[in-house]
Amino acid sequence: MDNSKIRVLIKRVDKPPVVEEINNDLKALQQIVEGRIEMVLHPDFPQGVGLICNEDGKYKNLASNIFWGEHDVICGNFVIMAHDKKGDGISLTDKQIEELKEFIAYNEIPSMPEDSIEDRATLEKFQEFLQSVIKEPENDGGLEM
Repeated sequence: MDNSKIRVLIKRVDKPPVVEEINNDLKALQQIVEGRIEMVLHPDFPQGVGLICNEDGKYKNLASNIFWGEHDVICGNFVIMAHDKKGDGISLTDKQIEELKEFIAYNEIPSMPEDSIEDRATLEKFQEFLQSVIKEPENDGGLEM
């Protein structure tokens, strides 16, 4: 990655997605996701776009942010950015941002108040779901801050 600035979409837990210009470097991404980074791709994303999340988000019990397919979730803050054919980060286009905001709105996990029995029962079911998708972390020499 070079040290220029790029336009990305950032989704913090319990906050709406925002477009920000960030440094195009590892440190900036790690700061947003609060740890080691992992890039994941989704078939509904535009070509050349990936999501950067905390590699250990589930294992660190970070709050769930969005559903990711039928059987997974993204935990913690994440960044969505475009990349070129070499894998270097580049700015998202306006069209990509609009498509990605729609994706997030459809898949977002709403925060749930814990003051009602019904909400707590739903939360417990969701936590059981999370436990069913969590796997033991592998020590793959991921990037550390």
